[in-house]
Amino acid sequence: MPNLGGLDIVCDDFTIVPGRPVCFIINGTTAGDGTGSTYTQLSLNGKINVSGAILELSGTYVPTTFVIGVNDGTDPVIGNFSGLPEGGTIVNILGSGLNATITYLGGDGNDIVLVVQSSSCTPPAFTSCPTDIVVPTAPGVCGANVTYAAIATGSPAPTLSHSFSGATTGSGAGTGSGSFFNVGTTTVTITATNGCPPDASCSFQITVNDIQAPTITCPPTQTLTLGSNCQASSPDYTGLATANDNCPGTATVSQSPAPGTTVSGVGPMTVTLTATDASGNTASCVFTVNKVGGLGCGGGTDLDGDGFAEPEDCDDTNSNVYPGAPEVRNGVDNNCNGEIDEGFPSLTITCPTGVEPLTANASCRAVLGDYTGLASVSGGCGGSLSITQVPASGTIVNPGTVAIKLTVTNSFGQSAQCIFNIGILGSCKD
Repeated sequence: MPNLGGLDIVCDDFTIVPGRPVCFIINGTTAGDGTGSTYTQLSLNGKINVSGAILELSGTYVPTTFVIGVNDGTDPVIGNFSGLPEGGTIVNILGSGLNATITYLGGDGNDIVLVVQSSSCTPPAFTSCPTDIVVPTAPGVCGANVTYAAIATGSPAPTLSHSFSGATTGSGAGTGSGSFFNVGTTTVTITATNGCPPDASCSFQITVNDIQAPTITCPPTQTLTLGSNCQASSPDYTGLATANDNCPGTATVSQSPAPGTTVSGVGPMTVTLTATDASGNTASCVFTVNKVGGLGCGGGTDLDGDGFAEPEDCDDTNSNVYPGAPEVRNGVDNNCNGEIDEGFPSLTITCPTGVEPLTANASCRAVLGDYTGLASVSGGCGGSLSITQVPASGTIVNPGTVAIKLTVTNSFGQSAQCIFNIGILGSCKD
């Protein structure tokens, strides 16, 4: 490998053996052999391959810009000098106290050029870098917006950029202050650049802790039928709960007593369901399970063959009526929960208002009319309607106030009632 000190090399293609040094002498501004006020230069019209070669500089002259490799051809420079990537920094070039950067894209795009920073250039430095930050999640979300301040000085004034890694990822211009950070720990790196190497960086961590408890809603009261030994295995009710958390998809539901636990004895039992999120926050709700006796456990005789006996079976003469049976619109409490046709539209009746009072005759009597046609009916499961009146039309009444009850019934067995008053005018003398 030739030493360029003392000789300016001119050739077509030039490759420097990786790991071998190549020395340029800079003593002036005129290309030459490096003596006097000259400098050495690699000049060619072909390929320059400097991959892994070691750049060495000597001399006494510090230029502002120095072309150490000039290529009159179009081939790009191959590789970089060892430790000097594109834009890399040569610190304290030739003992001047100044730094220089190297580019392999100089000149017309394929020259090797050193650019020395001016004496007025001050590398960036951080005068303020945040310490590690710990914050809770914002209400209802799985993270938080976090603000902070980082200050860097230098000449010229540095430009700041940021990058996030860890629980939150991303990058961009500025410090990134005010960004949304996910639950967990994020490393924030802020870099200051002003073209005067080296760049400065500041790094710290932001930890967002989830301290919000999830929410959970228990199912309504359940019924559990005991076996002939008055025992049963507790079902898994966790799937009947509704659980939500500020961090979606992280809440799991547990049950006490646990599914599969053997329970016994007729009567109510309290079941607790607990939602736990990924951060260990919990919330609980309770509901009642009514343990009822089946056959052989105080359930008596099953008269209709539906597997239930009185008192749990509220109609032991109808095999379609038993605890847990599907409710149908038939005017019957099919599932023995105390409600008729729940889940179907209710039938309602509205009595008339402002009904003119009746006037008694000379015998101090009045005859009630038919008020069924004055009522309004809505809802229900459809079918034919029948409205009855008590006291019935044609009933003879005395002066005073008479309460009239109207009852509507449809062909599905649904019914509803309303009551209104009618005045009877008149005075009777003995």
